[in-house]
Amino acid sequence: MTQSTEQESTRIALIKAAGKLFTENGIAGTSIREIAKEAGTDSSMIKYYFGNKDGLIKAVIDFVLEPWESRSLTSYVRENEHLFATKDGQRQLVAEVIALCFEFMAPDPELPWKNTFLMQCTQHNHIGRQTVLEKIVIPDSTLFMEIFSRITGNDDAESAHCWSLTFSG
Repeated sequence: MTQSTEQESTRIALIKAAGKLFTENGIAGTSIREIAKEAGTDSSMIKYYFGNKDGLIKAVIDFVLEPWESRSLTSYVRENEHLFATKDGQRQLVAEVIALCFEFMAPDPELPWKNTFLMQCTQHNHIGRQTVLEKIVIPDSTLFMEIFSRITGNDDAESAHCWSLTFSG
């Protein structure tokens, strides 16, 4: 294994160990030493790769969100604007947006803690909350509200927001 491959392997092991332990014990209840032990490395590696615990938290969030961002619901909708023209197209658009969401939210045997960690980030006031809100919750909720308005012709923001919550739930 080359040094860069080994370094990346160590970095990913720390991210996965941190995500698992943050989910099990909470962020505040997880120490740097516990994370390093779980990852099979020395705690100095966390400072080397991430600077500090906050840098590691951000890296865990980025790692978990990368697939969500890479398949962008907004890009999908923009590339399929033509589907808004007919009822069948609208049904297809909504079904495919749901399928894209499910792909991301489906249980992942490699990261069984992923969804719980994201939910914890939105529920607790730490650096992860704002990141998850900015990268997933607000853009996707706004997009769902737009889809509702375009399909129904109803511009009532409260109705659109209720639909987006039902849709995302």
